[in-house]
Amino acid sequence: MVGLALAANDGGFPATAWYPAAMFTLVLLVAVLLAAPPDLRRQRVLLAGYAAYGMFVSWSYLGIAWADAPADAWNAANRSLFYGLVLALVCLRSWTVASATVAVVVVGLGVAGLAVATLLVGGLSDEPTRLFLGSRLSEPGGYLNATANLWLIGYFPTLYLATSRNSGWPLRGLALAAATLLLEMELLSQSRGALIAFGITVVAYVAITSARWPTLFALAFTMGVTALSFDTLVGPRDAATVGQLTEAFDDALRAIGLSALAALAAGAAFAVAGRAARPALEALAAIRRWADLAVLGLAVAGLAAVLIAIGNPGDWLDARWKDFKNSGYSRAEQGRTRFSGGLGSNRYDFYRVALVQFEEHPIRGAGGDNFAAAYLRHRRTLEAPRHPHSLAFRLLSQHGLVGTALFVVFLFALLGAAIRARHRASRDGAAVCAAAIAVFLVFILHALGDWLWAFPALGVLAFSMLGVAACYDDARPAERAGKSAFGLRATTCVAGIAAAAAAVALALPGLASRYTAAAYAEFQTDPAGAIERLERAADLNPLSDEPLVAQGVIEQRVGRPRRAIGPLREAIARVPGNWFSQLELGLALATVGERRGGVVALERARRLNPRQVLLRSTLTKLRNGRKVDPVAVERRLYRGLQDRLRATDPEAGSRLERDG
Repeated sequence: MVGLALAANDGGFPATAWYPAAMFTLVLLVAVLLAAPPDLRRQRVLLAGYAAYGMFVSWSYLGIAWADAPADAWNAANRSLFYGLVLALVCLRSWTVASATVAVVVVGLGVAGLAVATLLVGGLSDEPTRLFLGSRLSEPGGYLNATANLWLIGYFPTLYLATSRNSGWPLRGLALAAATLLLEMELLSQSRGALIAFGITVVAYVAITSARWPTLFALAFTMGVTALSFDTLVGPRDAATVGQLTEAFDDALRAIGLSALAALAAGAAFAVAGRAARPALEALAAIRRWADLAVLGLAVAGLAAVLIAIGNPGDWLDARWKDFKNSGYSRAEQGRTRFSGGLGSNRYDFYRVALVQFEEHPIRGAGGDNFAAAYLRHRRTLEAPRHPHSLAFRLLSQHGLVGTALFVVFLFALLGAAIRARHRASRDGAAVCAAAIAVFLVFILHALGDWLWAFPALGVLAFSMLGVAACYDDARPAERAGKSAFGLRATTCVAGIAAAAAAVALALPGLASRYTAAAYAEFQTDPAGAIERLERAADLNPLSDEPLVAQGVIEQRVGRPRRAIGPLREAIARVPGNWFSQLELGLALATVGERRGGVVALERARRLNPRQVLLRSTLTKLRNGRKVDPVAVERRLYRGLQDRLRATDPEAGSRLERDG
């Protein structure tokens, strides 16, 4: 439920959203541990996975010591801790087929409920375009690709429910309708990364589920119905005006509704027919084996057809690589849909800079979430992302070989445990395990090519499903292993110290973020109150420069530039690599008559962000002795960022505050 609540709030991206959720999870975990100590006997591979993730989180906290932006590294470590708390909470007990089914169904139908709510908000609103960014659906996740991944996270649980032989025909019909709804909602965001992750996950899901044939029928139906509505669903992308986008959304809304109704009827009919034919089919094991071989043959034939269509695989891959490396967002928009356009984006440059960071710090990494400043120094584009748009490059550049190795050990250990649990399970248990594994796969595969790790709603849902699959056990959960009184006291003491440390680590930056957000909201009506809140935030989080920079900006906005100098200098002392704080200090110094100091500060900002054109022109004005208006400079920066987002694909960041 925590993940679903975060999903409705910009995917949990704002610190003010996910920090309270992390604290709630910690308190719940401690309460459960005290009320009902868990089964302490676990497979060695599971224990190795837990230990590896615990060391990864510890390494993330250690990275604060060498990070150029330590507050960002602190936030990154806390986010990883949050995912670990979710995993620990889910893995306290073994999951039976009944409890695992409930967990998977809650995720699937919960996400489907969010999709319905999104459509209702859009359909009843006078301005449904607020749900879109660049004519692509971005809500409720707040980011196009995060929203697309959210729908796919719900797709596989609903697909499982639609094919479960233990579900009644009304429920199976509802589940197939939900699966169709979610697949068609994904097309409204037109995420290429989501499509690739979906294709790979579908193959894996069909391979590991015990309900292979019902799954194939359900997949074929949902994909077929979606294909029939394809042109309508991608229609909003071609809208040139608000009116056209509203009309295109209304058309898509009707198409989704009709598809869901058709799936509702088809799912119920398939359930009734399948139940009647089940005894005969179960008696014909040989036919099922031949049918599986036929599916394998069709897959091989399909692969051969693809190879024939693309010609020489080497030449095809070389052409795709050159397209990805050299073309920009304009190439991606040239196709009839975003799926048929080029592979152009600026991700190649993001990855290049991430590798530069890795080469500079191959063992320890640069520190969690420490990418933005490095990219500004080394970039070849005008983008300013805070994340490298890839979990793989994130791990290498920010956590080095040590952190990457720990995460890989965790990943293979937990997935290995999940696969082993699926093989030991009954037929019904294997099906629910497969659905839970598919949820995690579609998240992690998509995250390899995007910055989805920064959206706690997706991480929470994925990690919870991974825990369900890894800790699945058909047998009745065993009683916890006995321990000596001394051993139990020692374990309780260590757990208490760890919980207290985690509470402090989460509480301080969490409270600081709330004070900072409140100051931004009220500074125009109550500047004195806003300054007071920012001072509290700066005290609570002594590593962050954000409240100090905000204080400097507000002081200049209310006409007190001299009072802005102190907080800005303190901000620079905390994070010397923030070009914006150097810019603000230079503007404040110039305003109070210290032109030479202002020039020096702007020159530092220029070195930190060499491709920022406005810095160049502002610095030239100061050198020539001309007056510079700080508010006018800030407004030009904001307008420039807006123009850049309109001129390029918004995948580099769906909201202005997410771009540096």
